[in-house]
Amino acid sequence: MSPTDTPAPHRGSREDRLTALCSLVLLLQRETDKAAALEQEAESMGDLGAAGRHHARQVELVQRRHQLIDQLCRLPATTAATRRAKSAVLMTLVTVDERGLPEQPEDWPLWSALRDLAADWSNPTDPSYPAGAR
Repeated sequence: MSPTDTPAPHRGSREDRLTALCSLVLLLQRETDKAAALEQEAESMGDLGAAGRHHARQVELVQRRHQLIDQLCRLPATTAATRRAKSAVLMTLVTVDERGLPEQPEDWPLWSALRDLAADWSNPTDPSYPAGAR
């Protein structure tokens, strides 16, 4: 069963459902990234047929991911773990450059807030720990 065929989870607690949705959305994002790399590779080799198939796969994956994000937005994140997971998923909606920073200036505030929510600041030895918070 491919990620786009995988049904959204419907059973269990709200936290379990939210966590499962987050995992599925992140899986779909990784698959979309792979399809994009394959499309670029096919284009560079001049195989426009393969490039088109990989592009169509990306569109399919993005549509499924957005459907799941829509469901995810209807579920409140009520624990630190689910807030981190939901924030990490919502960060995938921001287009980032090769450094991992938002491409569009208007995305910086949202991206920054989501990054802070997605992070686990409980470990000051973590390299992503905010420098001013030590």
